[in-house]
Amino acid sequence: MNVSFENLQIKKIITHEVFKPENKTVKQPNVSDCLTTLPIDGLKNLQNRIIRVMGKESKSIKMDIALKSDDSCYYYSSECYHVEDEKFITVSKKIAERYSTAHTSAKWPGGLIVVISATITAINIPCIFIIKADEQSGFSKKIEESSVMLTYLQNVFLTPSSKLYKIGVFIKDKEYAYLFDSNIKSLKTESAATYFYSNFLGLSLPSDSKQNTRKFYELTTEFIKQTNLPDSKKIELQQALHIELKVSQNTVIEPLKFAEDFFPKELNQDYINYLKNKDFPTISISKDITLIKNKLKIRRLDFSTNVKITAPSESFNDLIKIGLKDNEGYTTIKVKGDLSNQN
Repeated sequence: MNVSFENLQIKKIITHEVFKPENKTVKQPNVSDCLTTLPIDGLKNLQNRIIRVMGKESKSIKMDIALKSDDSCYYYSSECYHVEDEKFITVSKKIAERYSTAHTSAKWPGGLIVVISATITAINIPCIFIIKADEQSGFSKKIEESSVMLTYLQNVFLTPSSKLYKIGVFIKDKEYAYLFDSNIKSLKTESAATYFYSNFLGLSLPSDSKQNTRKFYELTTEFIKQTNLPDSKKIELQQALHIELKVSQNTVIEPLKFAEDFFPKELNQDYINYLKNKDFPTISISKDITLIKNKLKIRRLDFSTNVKITAPSESFNDLIKIGLKDNEGYTTIKVKGDLSNQN
């Protein structure tokens, strides 16, 4: 069962500055000796931003914990539950130092490591959030009489743009963690994600990725069949599912995004509720098509008269056109190409 972040309550925050390596050498962090304090509005905004990217139906991913040694983020986090400020500050510095060691490429920006002690769920389970926030710039506005003034701001962090921060969450007494990182979604940015979740946080992609991917395929296929949509729309949705799993470069599956991208709007919530009722996670999951690779190679259409049509999955839409059924019960099908063989 997924952990709920909806009742997030931040208890302590500390911030350390981290840097890119210089001349292929680790540059030590600029660590803080005291906790970070935020005004009430700032604290509320931070909590809301974390909930938005980590909460239910979000793009966060449940991860396995691969590293549990006494210099790992898992171990450091376990040292931060229910401790005095001084101990929390000391351990957080070790987390920042570990990050600096893991940051081996000058291509990746420096920024801030924010360590947060908090509680989640209705029973206030302790957890530790570790955030890597990239720097950006922006503007603030000020109204003066009849004009609007803009002030340029540098060194801005943790803005609503979720592409500029990554989050790892360790939860007390749990043998798994949660990750949010927009880079993990695509093979093109996989290396930028790996250094954070693997080298730094000590996490690995979940071992049940194969089973979850197969279950997503099977449940989504079944949901499509159960809808009252026209057959042509069902075929279109099934093709979208095949492309999402087999052709797309995304390394994660996002059920909510899949629904928003392909299902009619009125079916989005029905689909999510269907997955929930089947105990399937509605947060992002790691994609591994090993168990359904053969199924994804070929699309097959079965007709009530025992007629079957198959075609390569990737080019199905280009090769097969399904028309309407006439009054005599015939469905018009157009196949691109010449008849080359028959048995």
